Amino acid sequence: MLETVLLLLIGATICAIAITILFLLRYIGYFFKVNVSTGPSLVQKVKIAYKLHEGQLSDCYQLLTEVSFLWPEKRYIIIHYDNPLSEKTKLRSAVGVIVTGETDKDFEMKLDEHKYQYIELPNVDYSVKTTHPYVTTFSPNLAADKAYRALNCYIHAEKLCAHPYLEIYQDDTIHYMVPLSKQNDFYVDEVIDSLSSN
Repeated sequence: MLETVLLLLIGATICAIAITILFLLRYIGYFFKVNVSTGPSLVQKVKIAYKLHEGQLSDCYQLLTEVSFLWPEKRYIIIHYDNPLSEKTKLRSAVGVIVTGETDKDFEMKLDEHKYQYIELPNVDYSVKTTHPYVTTFSPNLAADKAYRALNCYIHAEKLCAHPYLEIYQDDTIHYMVPLSKQNDFYVDEVIDSLSSN
């Protein structure tokens, strides 16, 4: 009798753990299906403050965590100048925060104190885009592979000229977009200089 009760308790515990794991995976977007389309861009002529990052994609997301810690209520942005799924060890990305419409002097001073640079992004009528839930600091790493594989497949299948890759973090959603025009206006000076010297 005691053995039966123990077995039932063990079985119930295993089931509870499995259900909890499945719930957590669903919550963080593990089962989320990425849908790609073309349409109006989320970014419409905005000014951003950024730091240039060169390195692995996962390290880029660590810098994003720093940005979100400094300014938890802002919209964050990453511009990837290399294909995020590339095997290159030094991927170039601008990581920062959208500052358009900001009038907080303390915020501006903090940006200058942390040595952020500025660029104004252009209006773009259409881009290739998709979304993914943003619920934890692990969400960008989880979403990147799915989102960028889907975007690359779509761009290749439709034979589109689309670059660079943008991630905009707004509320509980990561918006991925790849502009279909004015692409050169998304390149920061440091990347332009590196391209010119090659």
